[in-house]
Amino acid sequence: MSPKLLNILLVLVPAMLYNFVYLPLTTGTPSVLLAPSASIRGLQTKNVQYANTLNLVTDIQTNIKKINDDYKAVSPATTTIVETMLPDTIDQLKLRKEVIAIADAAGVGLKEVKIREDRSSTAVGSYIIDFTFKARYKNAKLLLDEYEKNRRFYIINALNIKKIDPKGLSVEELQNIDKDALAITVSYRVNYLNK
Repeated sequence: MSPKLLNILLVLVPAMLYNFVYLPLTTGTPSVLLAPSASIRGLQTKNVQYANTLNLVTDIQTNIKKINDDYKAVSPATTTIVETMLPDTIDQLKLRKEVIAIADAAGVGLKEVKIREDRSSTAVGSYIIDFTFKARYKNAKLLLDEYEKNRRFYIINALNIKKIDPKGLSVEELQNIDKDALAITVSYRVNYLNK
């Protein structure tokens, strides 16, 4: 090999290695000799992303363990209370009995107790409870407090309070009625999980 040809090769080989091997590896663009799937920077970025993801996996596993420990720490009594507050299903007859029992405990008689299912929400099912009663303000307040203190969530939908109008009453009803009593119509909503 002649010295001139050797000099030319010594100049061309580094230039060709730079253009056809090094640049494609660093930029990720294909060349005649090499077609890399990604550049070194791209691979370094993916390596950092994988390392971060692996770090997140350990954090997630730690959080799962904490949640599992918290779940196991819940007592059966607490579970029963929560299931009473937001049960999977509600029996209408038991609900009606419960509504009347709460009123009886407060010393108030209910009239026109109606329970109907409301399926307007897809996540949570609910029953609407409507009833009327006549009582003095103090007894009415006690009754509404009893529903509020109950373990089941009774959410007031509507409340209508009026003085009793004596015009539409008979003579016998006028003699038996308490003039300080109020005519109250209540509508409650009771929710349950819709599965």
